[in-house]
Amino acid sequence: MYPLNKSQANHYFTISVVLSKGHHHFGYAKLELGFNELLNTLDLAHSQQDYLQSTVLILSTSYLDNKTDIPTINLLDVIDEDAEKQLEQVFKNLVHPNDVSNILNEFIHFFSKEGLSEKLVFLNPDVIIRQVEDIVEKLERRFNLKLSAKMRFNLLMHSALLIERTILGVEDHSVPENIDDLKINERLFYQNAKNVFYTLEQFYKIQISDWELYVIYELLIS
Repeated sequence: MYPLNKSQANHYFTISVVLSKGHHHFGYAKLELGFNELLNTLDLAHSQQDYLQSTVLILSTSYLDNKTDIPTINLLDVIDEDAEKQLEQVFKNLVHPNDVSNILNEFIHFFSKEGLSEKLVFLNPDVIIRQVEDIVEKLERRFNLKLSAKMRFNLLMHSALLIERTILGVEDHSVPENIDDLKINERLFYQNAKNVFYTLEQFYKIQISDWELYVIYELLIS
């Protein structure tokens, strides 16, 4: 797990449901608030019944003393194993069940980018997060996997940081087993993983080590 630091703990989301004009389904709008602003908003919502009337969910990076009827989810919980079930319950009758995965992926995107902003030395978080999201999607398809929100988050963070480590030329390590023989769901891991990461290697003019790919393997089978 990649923990939040103090600066990240002062970022919050409110998620409001809005009716799309001319359609019979709901969409959602996102508003990011600072810590004090969020507390003031919750106080107003507690004292004024119609305040935040269209808001269906508050996402935060810490647990809140919320006296309103609006449900609150900690972002740390959003990447837990049962994240989709939590969101399905919150958005029940508001969005189509098929849209829950897209909403969850947006939360993971934000969470990952915030974490990378603090950890990366020189890579642009906005660029690398999109690139590694593509990598993770390809890994899922290539090895016929259905990754949990927690696993997706960990892979996004790890993949972005391994690219920067490779660019910086950090010390390599030996692989403890024959990487050519490793399989995931009966598919050889090494050559498939090399193919998936090829575009990133070309983009950054690097060669990802066998050790870094082996760690990806360990994450995928964990």
